[in-house]
Amino acid sequence: MRVFDRIFAAIRGRGRNKTQSVDNSTTEQKECVKSQFHTLDTIKLADFISVYLGNVKKVLRAGNASKQAMHDVAAQLVNDYSEIVGGTGAAAELAQRDRLVRLEMRIVALNAAISLCEAGDTDGARKVLQAMAIKVGAKDDVKRKASSYLGRDMIQRDLLAKAIEAKAGKEEKVDRAYFTRERVAIMRATKLHIDPYVYTAAEYAYLVQSVTKEVEQANQEANKAKKR
Repeated sequence: MRVFDRIFAAIRGRGRNKTQSVDNSTTEQKECVKSQFHTLDTIKLADFISVYLGNVKKVLRAGNASKQAMHDVAAQLVNDYSEIVGGTGAAAELAQRDRLVRLEMRIVALNAAISLCEAGDTDGARKVLQAMAIKVGAKDDVKRKASSYLGRDMIQRDLLAKAIEAKAGKEEKVDRAYFTRERVAIMRATKLHIDPYVYTAAEYAYLVQSVTKEVEQANQEANKAKKR
């Protein structure tokens, strides 16, 4: 019995080692995928500006990825940046434009769901809506629900597009030169030399946040002084 016990223990040990090896491999793969893309703390300001201007390939640290994956990471970087700076300047406009793109994508998907319903593929249409995080019950009229969401999204899309267009007519165009002027203003306020190839987007965002708060506070104090 002891012999069989030792053999069984050895087999179990091999199984554990194999499982451990698989787990380690899976963890390494996840870390590899995670490190494939930049975060706001790793991407340089110069590359972040390029991402803002449409070069989503700059989100890659190594290897290749699908356009959708790069777009998703780019959108996340912009959202993270916007949260830090408080939705001011270029980040606010980019957040609006990203919202517009997402609405366009939803409209395309909803139209596809309606087409599936008209072709008799209700289950396929239901899966499309579920993939969009839209709850669809077994007894729901899938086409009617898709049409309802489509109408709502189209209204939001049109209103947002008009708002962006109106804002663009009043404000200066946000391009590489805009970021340069903004960076110069931040350097004057902080007395720092901000090299876009050295500073990360996160570091710059916190500087913008700090300067913005100081300016707002100064304006508030000035307004109080005028009322006295």
